[in-house]
Amino acid sequence: MKKATLGFLALGLLAFGCGNDGNRLNDVVLAPTATLSTITSTSTSSNGSVVTVTNTVTTTAPTPAVVYQQVEQLARPAIAEGLLITNSNLKTYNSVSPAFVAAVFATPNGAEATAAAPIVNEATTVINALPNTATAATVPPRTTTQQKLGAFLPDVMRVDATQVIPVGTPAYGFLQNGSGSPVTGRKLTDDVIDTTLFVLTDGTITTGDGVPYYAPAGNANPSIGHHNLNNQAAPNGTATFPFLAAPN
Repeated sequence: MKKATLGFLALGLLAFGCGNDGNRLNDVVLAPTATLSTITSTSTSSNGSVVTVTNTVTTTAPTPAVVYQQVEQLARPAIAEGLLITNSNLKTYNSVSPAFVAAVFATPNGAEATAAAPIVNEATTVINALPNTATAATVPPRTTTQQKLGAFLPDVMRVDATQVIPVGTPAYGFLQNGSGSPVTGRKLTDDVIDTTLFVLTDGTITTGDGVPYYAPAGNANPSIGHHNLNNQAAPNGTATFPFLAAPN
């Protein structure tokens, strides 16, 4: 069993997906080492002549396996960065797998839950600090902090392929499962931060973060908003693959 310490959580796990200096994976490759051995033998023949024989043997050590270190796990923006404000907790969280995070909530008294307690406690504190005026009678109704954690952790992108999202309609937040987790993926133009804030505050924050994907009508600031997608005549209109730029 794993020791119930964050040190073990960070160092003892082989994991895989936000991070350090933009590097996804840090790998260490060690070149094989070669050793030269020279063997010289001298003998005297029956007629008295001296014969010297020299053999050189090269031995090569096997190449060590490549070692990978996970530095980020990311499916939905601002989950880890938004809920974890201590860098050490963020780095530890980013070093484990979604399966480990799922085990934390599936077995509250398990070793994973014990090891992750500081991280869960910090995320809980952040959620409880968010404004929330919802009640059991509002739409959406107020949910517990545990339910909110379950909606976004583990941080995986859930996609219900049976859902058809109309053009111009955001996919992220279009449909949520019983845990309140968005289950219809996301579009390039989706303002995912606004949706996340809406879910975490049970609809209390409806204005979002003030950073829309498209520039608002009449906006004169060129720093706000993105360009239209490939062959997209107007915001939220149809576009052509590849969506981010014309083929080249």
